[in-house]
Amino acid sequence: MGVIWIKALSLRTGRANVIAHVDSVLGMLSAGVLDPSPLVSRHMTLEDAPEAYEAYANREALKIVLAP
Repeated sequence: MGVIWIKALSLRTGRANVIAHVDSVLGMLSAGVLDPSPLVSRHMTLEDAPEAYEAYANREALKIVLAP
């Protein structure tokens, strides 16, 4: 029987430099390399924005697309 070693994992928090990655992410979206649909929890109208923000605040939705 072999021995399995598990190293402890550390989790660190910090701020992500989102702006630095916007151009590459938009490029992948437009090239069809990146599919954002699994991240979108709901599609709602702009008139439903207050309800959408409430759902997000209550952690009932990850991403919400608001359409005019």
